[in-house]
Amino acid sequence: RTFSKHSWAPPMAFCLLTKFTRHDVKAWTAQLCSKRHQHPRPQCFIQRKRNKYLCVEASNPGGPRGPCVGVAWLQRNLEIVRVYDARGCISETFDTTDSSTCSANYNAYLEGHIPGAVFVNWLSDGAAWQNRDDSSPPGGDGDGSSSSSGGGSSASREHVFRTRTLAVVVDADVYVPCFEARGLSTDRPVVVYDIGTGMIAARVWWQLLLYGHPTPYVLAGGWTSWLAEGGNSELYEPCPLKLSSVYDEEPQLHYRARPEEFRLAATRTASEGESTTHTVAVLLVPEPISSVLDSGRITNSSCPDALPHARCLSFPSLIRACLANKTDGGSSYSSCTGIISDRDPGGVATWTSLVLGVERDALAHFLGEALGGIPVGPCSRVRFLLASPHDAALSACAVGALLYAAGHENWAVCEAW
Repeated sequence: RTFSKHSWAPPMAFCLLTKFTRHDVKAWTAQLCSKRHQHPRPQCFIQRKRNKYLCVEASNPGGPRGPCVGVAWLQRNLEIVRVYDARGCISETFDTTDSSTCSANYNAYLEGHIPGAVFVNWLSDGAAWQNRDDSSPPGGDGDGSSSSSGGGSSASREHVFRTRTLAVVVDADVYVPCFEARGLSTDRPVVVYDIGTGMIAARVWWQLLLYGHPTPYVLAGGWTSWLAEGGNSELYEPCPLKLSSVYDEEPQLHYRARPEEFRLAATRTASEGESTTHTVAVLLVPEPISSVLDSGRITNSSCPDALPHARCLSFPSLIRACLANKTDGGSSYSSCTGIISDRDPGGVATWTSLVLGVERDALAHFLGEALGGIPVGPCSRVRFLLASPHDAALSACAVGALLYAAGHENWAVCEAW
């Protein structure tokens, strides 16, 4: 309707007579929506599909390296990721017959955590203790018995930690409601952190990878680095109803090995024609603290009689062997101890520092040399089966993360052997 100059109209009526098209309304709506966005475009994720690596704009420096992200990257993208607090403790004299030797530190979470972080109990959320005497780990076919090579009884006496194992539950009716209440969804990356060593965070990362999440990550340096680099801390615990989401990804069970598969690889000699396609069993064993300060060479620990062809070494020796190939000789990492989850990790070389400090191809070469000259990388056809019963598979998951960072996809963690 229009008004003539002789008709009555309010003084401001003529300002409403401008004709707007639907294109103008659409442009205004887009402008209003863009102002609601919390991050500039260079810091936005441009792809949230199923990718192995998180794709970000090239103008956003400091992006993810393999399975790790830095504190600066997390501070920039804190509002568009899901953060899991997995702080806990595991004793250096870990024994699965005594559950008190490991714990989840929920009290530390209540005293302060990364803003928006959700606490994940690495011992009970999607995982459960299983008695090896009468049941196998969830999702496996094993009966927990010893190998038929005749050395099973002696192995049981030498490794009493075989009696119980912490196994991930792969039943969707169990883990889906648990992690949906913690905000797990495929359209948001997940960053897991612990006190700083990355060992417990590596297990939760592997657990999410096993559940089929496309973009799980570990915060390099964990809670200690977050505070050291000026990160904020909050006491607020997010409401589960607010975080609830829908998660319908299929589990990626090839990242998990059965005990029978591990024992077969550890007792079977690869033929000449299988030199580049065989399966290698890697058993990570404890290392005394006194031997940590030795030279950066692999410690050839003795393997159980039941696993004659397994590659046995300690996780700290693997880290030292990789760092020894660097130009600095690894001198600044001589105090690596591997698993110290509730102490000050200052000066300790974690696997996350190795991922962030070494390029992918170089890391693949270093890992191959440390594992005895086995080819590692995207072109390798070797399948690695990783086990570390002495620390609830924490070391095995960390080695799996190193292989993942090196571009080697054919690996699996065996929680018991």
